[in-house]
Amino acid sequence: MLDKPFKINLAKDTAVLNPLKRSPGYKSLSALEQEVIYWLNKARLNPEGFYQDYVVPFVQQFPEARGREFNSLSRDIKTVKSLPPLEPVELLNKVAAIHAKEIVSGKTGFTHAAAGGKSFEQRMKEAGVNGCAGENLYEGKDDALVAVILLLIDKDVNGYGHRKVILHPMLNTVGVSFLASNSGSFVLVQDFSCK
Repeated sequence: MLDKPFKINLAKDTAVLNPLKRSPGYKSLSALEQEVIYWLNKARLNPEGFYQDYVVPFVQQFPEARGREFNSLSRDIKTVKSLPPLEPVELLNKVAAIHAKEIVSGKTGFTHAAAGGKSFEQRMKEAGVNGCAGENLYEGKDDALVAVILLLIDKDVNGYGHRKVILHPMLNTVGVSFLASNSGSFVLVQDFSCK
């Protein structure tokens, strides 16, 4: 992606923001991490509106994001109905923070596996997360909206796994960690689960 800012009207939707402000799992996050959850919920509550208002202008400003993935998102988004917002929870924030720290410290590669080779499933089970769960990883600029858009587009990702996790109707809780790495980029870990 070209190294330039995404220019868009970022006025916040109070219907999305106000419920988050009451959540302890939201209050404990940094401003950047809070932005991630806000944009995830904005995308889930009105997928087609989010696509038209943010994804289309993004691709107009960054045409390198065009391609089969963007075209498939255009088709997929029309089939997704409004989804319940994600509830930020402390446990998932902690799980995401541990994994983000391992990635930026170099203890692991940019992978879902933890140090020592523990799989995502093992990490979730050890943390007490049972049942359905999902995880998204992003590396790039420290821009929450751009991160969510790129995860939805899923450029060069077979199966569109990030998109499927964000728009999965059974996943209803989330935790995030967004940290600077030594390379100058930022790493975002999003962990999702069912209540």
